[in-house]
Amino acid sequence: AMALFVVIGCGTAMGIDGHRNGPDTASLPGWVLMVALAFGLSITVLVYATGHHSGGHINCAVTLGLVIAGECSVAQGVANFFAQMLGSTAGAGILCAIYPAAMDTTKGLGSNGLVNGWQLHNALVGEIMGTFLLMYVVLQTACHPKSTGNRAQAALAIGLAVFMAHVVLIPIDGCSINPTRSFGPALISTMRYGASSFKDMWIFWVGPLAGSVLALAVYKIQELAKDAVAGISFKAFTAEFVAMTLFVVIGCGSAMGIDGTRDGADTSSLPGWVLMVALAFGLSITVLAYATGHHSGGHINCAVTLGLVLAGECSIAQGLTNFLAQMLGSVAGAAILCLMYPKAMDHTGGLGSNGLADGWTWHNALVGEMVGTCLLMYVVLQTACHPKSTGNRAQAALAIGLAVFMA
Repeated sequence: AMALFVVIGCGTAMGIDGHRNGPDTASLPGWVLMVALAFGLSITVLVYATGHHSGGHINCAVTLGLVIAGECSVAQGVANFFAQMLGSTAGAGILCAIYPAAMDTTKGLGSNGLVNGWQLHNALVGEIMGTFLLMYVVLQTACHPKSTGNRAQAALAIGLAVFMAHVVLIPIDGCSINPTRSFGPALISTMRYGASSFKDMWIFWVGPLAGSVLALAVYKIQELAKDAVAGISFKAFTAEFVAMTLFVVIGCGSAMGIDGTRDGADTSSLPGWVLMVALAFGLSITVLAYATGHHSGGHINCAVTLGLVLAGECSIAQGLTNFLAQMLGSVAGAAILCLMYPKAMDHTGGLGSNGLADGWTWHNALVGEMVGTCLLMYVVLQTACHPKSTGNRAQAALAIGLAVFMA
């Protein structure tokens, strides 16, 4: 699995020049989206293919988290680690047989490294958050006893979490969130090209391992929270807080890291950038709803919470509690983005904040927001609440996320 993961993920980045023409050599949004999808969906495929044998870790940070959580023995964890290291090295070796040195557009077999404009702490925080997201989704969708109804979708949620992390982190450091994935290409590219690819390697070990342990700590704390006190679930509160924090980091972060405007006098948005950001927002809702739905219902939106309260699907007290958690999570997510993005590297100029674009009036935006939210709420009610949709209930999170993408 690890050998194939490196071949597919890094190979996707190597074969296409993803930079703009001219003096601006920043990454093209379409290239970032392509590489992120390759890494994310390859994890989905390989987890489905190997999960019944090994659990489908394919990442030593995930293995570490599962060992500490008691989901994997220490001996098996060590064996998996060595298999992952060998697989990563083998995958990088295979890439040398596929790509002549002159055709490797990354000039390093897709190795990770800090991109110009970012600082070490930006990448470190990003790697911690990206791996936190991945490990939290693994624990909630593949391990938690209350998520058994959606267990068949765990591999999809985990792969999409990897996609989300890559959309945000590729512009910063190429995105690791997987120390073993980073090791093989760095070793073989150093041997092939002479220049060392290990300069920033510590970030791609310390960040992911710390993020994995942090996710496990939050998972355990969440389990200690009271199910309900005076009709209020504190597990739901923590779930909504974590989900909203991650939603802001992923969604807004995907918009911030890449310049989505055209070159020259025409500064309108590139279709690839719009698609990338829309997928980041939509699929993050799918992933986070799968990860938190068994705790809070996976609202992650006060408009959804209001609708569910009015529909009698959520109590007023719990609705107010969820609203508070969402507000706090949104602020926390924005603060984390400040640690990940220097001001000069925020291409939105405002942490991905909303605002009326040139050429539109307020009533255009108001009608658009009403229709978009109507779509979302209608899908929520029909897929997650209606008694006649129980046969498709496991796909509700996917439908809801796609509704967000469409809006």
